[in-house]
Amino acid sequence: MYKENKKTFPLLRNCRFLTGFTLIELMVVVIIVGILAGIALPQYVRSRERAMDKQAKAILSLIRAAERAYKMETGSYYTGSGIDNINTNLNLDLVDDGNWVGHTITSFVGFTASITRAGQAGGYPRSCTITAGDVNATCSNPP
Repeated sequence: MYKENKKTFPLLRNCRFLTGFTLIELMVVVIIVGILAGIALPQYVRSRERAMDKQAKAILSLIRAAERAYKMETGSYYTGSGIDNINTNLNLDLVDDGNWVGHTITSFVGFTASITRAGQAGGYPRSCTITAGDVNATCSNPP
């Protein structure tokens, strides 16, 4: 049988690539993949945090606009907590996607609306706030 293979495949007789990968080659690939993951993962976490902050700021901007309309109709700002109460009283349609757990609006002379979320996998606890006079919302612990 060996002689038949030798005659049939004379060029493949001395090829090393048929035997597979060496342990060193596999280790080099694993190390390169680990380095690339170590570079990419922190960037991914930071970009996710920035996206969630933008989402919070957009929600708070909607609440600010709705608060102004509410004050024009009733003469005072709305005070309450919970996304369902805020949606009902301010005629909003905010969706609770689970990212932001606390929606609170307090009213004294003006109003302060804030939303918070607990730290998630790779994330930090966040709190974003907007007041009646603010143009943009601000978030604590920026990424």
